[in-house]
Amino acid sequence: MASWDEVRKLAADFKRIQNTSTAHKLSERNCVEIVAKLIEMKLLDVIYTLDGKEYVTPQCFEREIKDELHVHRGRINIVDLHQILNVDLRHVEAIVEELLKQDDNLVLVQGDLIELSYLDQLAEEVNDSLQESGQVLVAELSRNRGLPLSFLVENLHSRMGSIIHGQFDSVGGVLYTEAYVARHRSRVRGIFSAATRYCSDLIAIYGACLFCTQTNCC
Repeated sequence: MASWDEVRKLAADFKRIQNTSTAHKLSERNCVEIVAKLIEMKLLDVIYTLDGKEYVTPQCFEREIKDELHVHRGRINIVDLHQILNVDLRHVEAIVEELLKQDDNLVLVQGDLIELSYLDQLAEEVNDSLQESGQVLVAELSRNRGLPLSFLVENLHSRMGSIIHGQFDSVGGVLYTEAYVARHRSRVRGIFSAATRYCSDLIAIYGACLFCTQTNCC
C-alpha cells in the first residue's frame, strides 16, 4: 500500500496538472482512471451514484442523509433516500446503520428513519387534539401515521405529563382528559336522574311501577 506522502504527492500533481493550460489538462477519462486506481489501492473511500457520474464520500453521504431528514421534518423512508440521493439502497442501509450507532436520537421503524424530535412534535399534535376533543384513540393514530401500535404506545406514554396532559388507558389504548370523563359522568347522571323522575311520576299517577308492578319500587 502506498504511503500517505505518496498520496499527497499524487494529489498535488493532480491539482498542478489541472491548473495548467488546456492542452495539458487531464481528460475526464483520465480523472476517472485515477480515481478508480485510488479506490483499488484503498486510498480513497467513495460511494458511486447510480448513474456513475458522481462520487461521494461516506462522511458527505451521512450529511446528505441528515439534511434530507431535516427537510422531511424528522422522518423519511430509506427507499425515498435511495431515490432522492441517487445512490444504491445497500449504501443507504449501511450508512443509516452507522448513524443509528452514533446517534441515540435516531430510530429505524419499519424502514423509516425517525428523529426523536419528530416524536416530540407528534406528541404535541396529539395533545392539541386531546385537549380539543377529550380523547384520542391510539389505534386510529397508528393507522393514520403508519407506525406500529406498540411503538406509539411506548413513545406517547413516555411523554405523558411533559408534553401530553391527560390520562392513558393502556388496556383500551385511549388517551383522555379528566374534563372528558367529567362530562360523560354528568351525562350519565342526567340520564339516570331523568329515568328516576319518570318512574316516580308513573307511580304517582298509577300507584305502581309499570316496569315491575310493585308499589314504591323506584
